[in-house]
Amino acid sequence: MVHHADLAKDEQVLVGAIPVTAPLRTLLDCAEAHVSPELMAVAVRQARARGMIRSNDLKAIRARERAA
Repeated sequence: MVHHADLAKDEQVLVGAIPVTAPLRTLLDCAEAHVSPELMAVAVRQARARGMIRSNDLKAIRARERAA
């Protein structure tokens, strides 16, 4: 999915020379876009296992899911 937004420096990373959203920002965007709960659960679990998000980030993700 491609969309445009103003991003803070900590919301973006480079993959090679390509700027992409950081894992937490991606998960927050997915929650807001109503990605299925099953896919969100897998993505969150993998991000946690890989050290890409912290346990306290889960609160923000859950809040975004509830608000969406």
